[in-house]
Amino acid sequence: MIISSPTVPGSGHITGAFVNKDRSILAVASAFPLLTNPPARAAYAGHKLRHRLSLHRPDQQVPFAWFDNVRLPINWVSFHPREPVVAIATGTYDGGWMFEGELLLWNWTENSWREPVSQIPEVVWVNFDPEGATLDLIVRPWDEEWGGDPNGQEDDAFTRFYGANTIADWNVARSEFVLDPAARLGDDKLKILFAADESKKDAHKSVAAWLKVPKLIERSAIWDLSWLGDDKIASVSNECLLQIDDLTGTKLSYVEGDGYGAAIVSSEPPLIHVAQRRIRSDSEVSSRLLAIQDGALVELGTYAGSYSFTGSSNGTVLGRLVRHHRGSASSDLLIDVATGVGVPINLGHYDCFNHFVGIDGAPANYFLQATPPDGHERKRLCRLDAHGNVESLWPVLDQDGSQASHAMECYGCFLDDSAGAGIVLAGKHYDPNPSAPIIGFIYRKSLNADRELWRHPTTAASSAIVYVESLGIIAAAFLDGTLRLIDAITGAVRAAGRVTIGAQPTVIFSLSANGYALAIGTMDGRVAVLEPGPLLASDATVGRIELA
Repeated sequence: MIISSPTVPGSGHITGAFVNKDRSILAVASAFPLLTNPPARAAYAGHKLRHRLSLHRPDQQVPFAWFDNVRLPINWVSFHPREPVVAIATGTYDGGWMFEGELLLWNWTENSWREPVSQIPEVVWVNFDPEGATLDLIVRPWDEEWGGDPNGQEDDAFTRFYGANTIADWNVARSEFVLDPAARLGDDKLKILFAADESKKDAHKSVAAWLKVPKLIERSAIWDLSWLGDDKIASVSNECLLQIDDLTGTKLSYVEGDGYGAAIVSSEPPLIHVAQRRIRSDSEVSSRLLAIQDGALVELGTYAGSYSFTGSSNGTVLGRLVRHHRGSASSDLLIDVATGVGVPINLGHYDCFNHFVGIDGAPANYFLQATPPDGHERKRLCRLDAHGNVESLWPVLDQDGSQASHAMECYGCFLDDSAGAGIVLAGKHYDPNPSAPIIGFIYRKSLNADRELWRHPTTAASSAIVYVESLGIIAAAFLDGTLRLIDAITGAVRAAGRVTIGAQPTVIFSLSANGYALAIGTMDGRVAVLEPGPLLASDATVGRIELA
């Protein structure tokens, strides 16, 4: 059941709108965010769904077709004059030297695609010729040093564009792309590119006009959410500090202000971690905690520095300080929820890939600490009580001296059932090769007997994990777009599948459990409610999990 959704379902941040010649189809390009909230967290492993092109009929908000096999930002789209095919120009600067690109052909009727050329720099514009036989292109140089001013003068690579073309025949094998330095476009020939840039700036207006809605409502990823009782859901995103909806989809509260809601911290009352939208200088870095009281927000405290906050039922919140983004802060904080006062405590080095663990709402605070504490390797799970006493529990991974014994991008949750108190922890094994397949893990370990109850391999980092006490299951979402419902005691996978909304794939960024249902926040700005009971009864161990 969908509780809240943007105007264009399944879209991320809309970056372009393109209409075919007879104005019967609108192509909407959008980009999805990486999991970087709270600001002291970064989880990327296995997250492949980054861009989408969706096709819409007039007045239809729900697309009739979509294409997700896009690796780089979509710059331009051209419709074939007769066939159900679009050419997609993509690419971006890699941040260091080269202009990476792809040129894609997608047949939306057959849902098949191909690349007409084997390798190409960033493609900023594409257009079918009147017959649909060739594609005219405007591309950037291969890299910062390629091409250049023929007179040998200083020349900015970002101002160089080249004209090219390639065969668009679907049945012709991929060819090698050849870029001629002499094909550099002068200012007089770049008018088409300038016009394209202006058109993309009006994408939101174009989509709103096409759908005949007064305003396009766009919502970023749902960074976090939480049940408020059994009939209300609080959520946070880039657009607000807090939104509260009931199960009918009625918006009960919407709070705006300085910054945005980056996380909901489990405590009594629940707390909103407010992050800054823009930071003008490192000395101005700060984090705020606001308490949810009767649908409104009450200030708890503002703390210098960028923190990752987790709460516990003992009345404290632990703030881990990101050392490279500390502002004027110098230590971690143990915060008393009753007063908002933070006591400095030094728990060792923290960085967003290595030390975030997200265990929230447990009887004590939990954190990851390296060996030695000022490093990031040989990490152990530790427990912190309300008085600041630290207990080292166990190594996150067995230390066999290999690179795979280094855990990254972790996430976990606390549970207490007939098997005793324990921690479910997921993460990925480090591999220095960024192209290597992701090898991850999820396991449950007992806090009382130092005993592992079960373990599973994974192929992506976990975005969210919760314990559903009434059903005795662990719900674990992963960045590859899958959800697993795991028996908390035996580790048996009771249900698993790719998550979709109206058949469109999505990725779960946040989870919250009440007595009978899961509240789900997705990377494309939707809030859904899922009752796991029917999935468990059907023993749907492999398949698709439809949220709508």
